[in-house]
Amino acid sequence: DELSESHSSQSERLFGIYFHQFMSQVNRSEQIPNEIKSQKENDLIDSSILNRIAKSALLFFQKAEDLGLFTNVVRIHNEQSILIPNGPFIRPDKIIERADDAVVVDFKTGSTDKSHYEQIWNYKTALEEIYQKPVKSILYYTQQNEFLEI
Repeated sequence: DELSESHSSQSERLFGIYFHQFMSQVNRSEQIPNEIKSQKENDLIDSSILNRIAKSALLFFQKAEDLGLFTNVVRIHNEQSILIPNGPFIRPDKIIERADDAVVVDFKTGSTDKSHYEQIWNYKTALEEIYQKPVKSILYYTQQNEFLEI
């Protein structure tokens, strides 16, 4: 997913890769300090980028909580590969299963692109068939701290 995004610099590309890696390990804002500690101990992410990632992650969770995305959560899946019958596999960044619906979130660290809309729409369509309930599809742009529901 991150490889297909356009970035203005190599450091922005690395931020995107590391942000996705970080967010695949975190499902709540309370987990951020422990994940930072783990990343530092294992020297997995360059410390100059880690603080920026943690700040972006915190902003995501604060805004997601304000929007009620983590209300009535049953289960959260991160970077889960899903094989589509008669098609390719998909790999949404985060699927939030809730009691009455689901939310699929795809993180975007580069600039806005129309292909992102098609990608998240494909996730939504496939997941509605799998879960047999409504699915909200959301793009989250880290640079703008913006949620865009498609």
